[in-house]
Amino acid sequence: MWTSLDIFAQQTSNFALFFLLPLLQLIVFYLQTYVDVLRLASLV
Repeated sequence: MWTSLDIFAQQTSNFALFFLLPLLQLIVFYLQTYVDVLRLASLV
């Protein structure tokens, strides 16, 4: 039997899965791009 707290926890985990993970991947992508730009700038 579900309590409201269990349902809230499940919704929160679903939110984290669908929104925070893609956001984290996007942040990692931007960081990698930034590092690559710094490497290119150091070569010039």
